[in-house]
Amino acid sequence: MRWRNDPDLYDCRGRPWYVEASSACTKSAVVLVDVSGSMTGMRFSIARLTAGSLLETFAPNDLVSVVTFSEHPAPLIPCFNESLVPATRENILAFKSALADTQAKEQIEGYANFTAAFLKALELLE
Repeated sequence: MRWRNDPDLYDCRGRPWYVEASSACTKSAVVLVDVSGSMTGMRFSIARLTAGSLLETFAPNDLVSVVTFSEHPAPLIPCFNESLVPATRENILAFKSALADTQAKEQIEGYANFTAAFLKALELLE
């Protein structure tokens, strides 16, 4: 048997069986996405892909929300405004779709108010 010359890029950390086995306890998380004026072009594309990859690591028993912020924080999906939601496949797909729409609408403007964003995240986690 000969070893393959091409690299093996398989990573089990994103597979559902690994995520569920590695997360014995329920997690609560708020993902903050900066949409201020400094996040134009490639920066926002990287932030969107990173947030999407992070969302894929949550199990259905985890609670999650995504908040965008520039001058003021706002829920990525308005109906998820006041609470964390279960990280079901449907909710994760809704978050990822809304992230893609945010980039398409080019709502990137203003300055980044990190204080308000962190306070909103803490409010959701309480």
